[in-house]
Amino acid sequence: MADWTPDTHNTAEVMEPIWTMHTDRAWGSAGAKIAAILTSPSGIKLRYAARLEFQCTNNSVGYSAEYEAIILALSKLRPLSVRRAIIKTDSQVTSGHIEKSFKARDPELQKYLHTVRRIKGFFLGITTKPILRSENSEDDKLAKAAAQGMTLPSDVFYEVINQPSIELNIKTPKHINAIHNKD
Repeated sequence: MADWTPDTHNTAEVMEPIWTMHTDRAWGSAGAKIAAILTSPSGIKLRYAARLEFQCTNNSVGYSAEYEAIILALSKLRPLSVRRAIIKTDSQVTSGHIEKSFKARDPELQKYLHTVRRIKGFFLGITTKPILRSENSEDDKLAKAAAQGMTLPSDVFYEVINQPSIELNIKTPKHINAIHNKD
């Protein structure tokens, strides 16, 4: 009987690796641009920039561009099977909303916050950490370069987002079927 009983004393819980996300937004003559840099636990960086093709503001009522940058980053982590990440943003307000230390009163911000929290449900752990602008310089430069229409480095994935993420219907999958290759 002892040979068939699992040894619970020697099993250590395996922690999922933690990725880091830096997000930022910028405005230029061509409108709002966002950027996200995803850094793997081994230090590999994936860099994304996007042009927002809809009305977006940066005042106290609408931090929609900052939320769009966070949603962009989270949407890129999901297909990579990332389970844990830290969002680093220089937006104290957005970070405070996500971590529940500030209350989102504006209806648009509430929709964005709901969307972020719904996406967070796909992961084991997502935390948000407010950082100083000086700690977000690489992402800031990327967002500003995109906003000013500058040529982006070849390793930056660029896309155009035509509608706000709060209008998209991102649903939680009810069933996932694993496919195994016998090779």
